[in-house]
Amino acid sequence: MKQIYTHLGALLLLIIFAVSCNKDVPKSELYEGDNFYYFSVEEISVLESVPNQIAIVVHYSTKDGGNGSANFSVNTTLSTAIIDTDYSIVNSSSDLSFNSDNGFSDTVYLQIIDNEEFTGGILEVVIDLENTQNGKAGFVGPANFKSSTKILIQDDDCPTRNIAGDYTSTTTGTSTDDCCPDVSTVEDEVQIVEISDGEYQISDWSAGLYVFWYEIYGITPELVSAGALNAQISVLCDDVSAEFTEPFGTIATITGKVDLGTGTITYSWVNEFDDKATVTLTPK
Repeated sequence: MKQIYTHLGALLLLIIFAVSCNKDVPKSELYEGDNFYYFSVEEISVLESVPNQIAIVVHYSTKDGGNGSANFSVNTTLSTAIIDTDYSIVNSSSDLSFNSDNGFSDTVYLQIIDNEEFTGGILEVVIDLENTQNGKAGFVGPANFKSSTKILIQDDDCPTRNIAGDYTSTTTGTSTDDCCPDVSTVEDEVQIVEISDGEYQISDWSAGLYVFWYEIYGITPELVSAGALNAQISVLCDDVSAEFTEPFGTIATITGKVDLGTGTITYSWVNEFDDKATVTLTPK
């Protein structure tokens, strides 16, 4: 039962807290290793049409508080994107400097170039740190974690469709809760409204199944009308996706497709209880 899971989780937290209070807290030790430089992110994904510059911060971890410097360079062996064709470097030079005035951080700026031609692929830009002064590139360790960063450029010059509108839904799914039959199929109606370009809000991402299964736990039609099962979904080309927290506190995900000709949307959803379903939305 969904409520029982919640109570057990709270009890487990109390037990863990009680046990931890009886343990001796180990003494912290100061880091005595090398200074090091690292990118703030190991990998990021951007759309080809993004108008703003991409800012990738580099940090300098220095135990002595001294100044630092480094250079960055594009790894042309690992990169598939072409500079000045798919992207450009905005920095006037590859030099990076680090001191107390800039919080021991500097930034690499990229501008993505929209070619306005659909290739359907993902291009990669790999940037390395090098010539690091008074410190090493990447977190200390054999992998030199975050000594490089990767920018994934997603081609979005593709046909798409505005999916805002009213739909009839057919949903078939299974619940791991004792309340529910092995396989359930429900028919309902949902509405989708546009939030911004490629971003939408669906009125009930479960398409009626959560009310069918979990009305005994308080998931009522009135609660749905109040927005309890709203979710923001993204549409890129013909791909539909979403990630959000469902009413029982777990992460739920949506993956699917929109038929660009008919407007029919088919997606699957699953939560961390492993409840899952397949939804077909047909435009009215």
